[in-house]
Order: sequence, then structure tokens, then C-alpha cells
Amino acid sequence: DEQPLYHHPCIKTFLTQIEAKVAALGGTTLGSKSPSPVVPTVKLAMKPDPPIQSFYSPAIETASELHRATKCKFCDETFKHAIKLVYHMLHLHKANPVHFICKFVTFREVKCDVCSVPCQSPVAFAIHKDQHECQVECPQCKKKYKSPHEMFSKDSCGDNNIPAAVKKYVNYVVSKLEKIEEDTDTIGENFAHHFSKYAKRPMLQDLPLEWRENFGKTKWPKKKKKKDKETEEPVTPAATNGVAESPMANGDATSEKKKKKKKKKQEEEAA
Repeated sequence: DEQPLYHHPCIKTFLTQIEAKVAALGGTTLGSKSPSPVVPTVKLAMKPDPPIQSFYSPAIETASELHRATKCKFCDETFKHAIKLVYHMLHLHKANPVHFICKFVTFREVKCDVCSVPCQSPVAFAIHKDQHECQVECPQCKKKYKSPHEMFSKDSCGDNNIPAAVKKYVNYVVSKLEKIEEDTDTIGENFAHHFSKYAKRPMLQDLPLEWRENFGKTKWPKKKKKKDKETEEPVTPAATNGVAESPMANGDATSEKKKKKKKKKQEEEAA
């Protein structure tokens, strides 16, 4: 009836029922100065995350860091090695490996458990460790390789049957994380400086055509400079055979004409 709730005929009954419920739960009645909490608080003991067991243990500690280095964001497929993930994303999803590594190249510094060299991020460390000497075996042909990177690069069994152009481009990109560079303190510190802004685009189709056709080039193709027509020397064709006359030939012809005129003038004066 558009009247305040205070004038409702059942308001006193409602408040009496609420006070009875609060008193039954161990609280106090309405209007008391120090009300006790109706629901007691309970402190929950947080369990620590279980340790992650992988090829990159103990450097990579959490599951999120391991998934970032080994799980495909397009199809959620998980791999044992990070380099295999890079091959997979470029081959099937046309994802640019330079963009993937640049996105996570500065995250949390991780020290390599093999060579004790610090890496810029867990992703950079995972790709770096895959290039360390660690004898592995192909599960299908049983051929042995010196490192996981060598197996994925040279083997062609099953999922490793990837076009040579894809492997060549990935091998060039990951080679920048194989060892520490000069004037740097960590692996991957200068990774982004090796590539132009065109090479850092997320998808392969976003790259310029010249870059896609020439995987592995460190320098961007330079534009051809147009020759200035004003600076070019004009070529005068000869009247006889169409060959341009040299300045020396023109000078000899003029000197002979002068000699003939001088000789003719002397003969006229003598006569």
C-alpha cells in the first residue's frame, strides 16, 4: 500500500521469529551490544602443491609453468618436450614460434640443472635443455640420438614426419637459446633482438611473403634503390656504327680540324 514497512501488521511477528532463531543458534537477541557470530569461523589448512615430475624437474616447479612450456593452447595436447610443442604448433596450427617464445621469454629466471646457466624463463629453459646432450631413443625405429632436439629434427617416424621447411625454421629459432651469448648474463636475454617486428607476428599467415619464403634469414630483405636519372651520363651513339664515342676520340677530331684550318690560312697568306 506504499506505506513504510514499520506499519505492516505482521512486522512484530516476523521480528519475534527472527530473534527466536538467533537465540536457538547461540546468538543474542536483537538490540544487544555485543552480538556473537551466528556461524563460527574455521581455519582451513592449505595443502602445498605436490611436486611436479617431468623432464625439466626440479627447475620447473609448478604445473602452470610446465603446461606453458609443453601444452598446446590450440588443441590442449600435451608433449614431453617443449621443442616438440614448437614443431607441432607451427606445422598444424601455423603459429609463429618467434611470437610464442617472445611472449614468455621474460617470466621467471630459471637456472639450468645441467650447465648451471640462468635462463630468462621456464619456456626458454625448457627449449635450452632439449638441446643439451641427453641420449634418447625413437620409440618406433629404436634409433638413438644425442639430444631430444636432434631426434625431433632428424627423425621422420610417426609425428616427427614434418616438412623440412618447418624443421629448418624452428631449428633456426631455437638455436638462439642453445647457449649464452656474448655480453649477456642469461640465456634468452637478446632473443627478441634477433628478429624484426615482422617476424614477431603471432601467426604464419601474418608474416610477409618474403619472410615466409626464406625461413632462417636473419636480415630483412632490403628495398632496391632506384637510380637517379639526372646523375646518369648520357650516351651519344656514333653516326656510323651506333657505338658511343669516347671523349678522347672527340678531342683528336677537333685538334685535326684546327690544324687543317691553320695550314689553310698560312697558304692563303703566302699566296
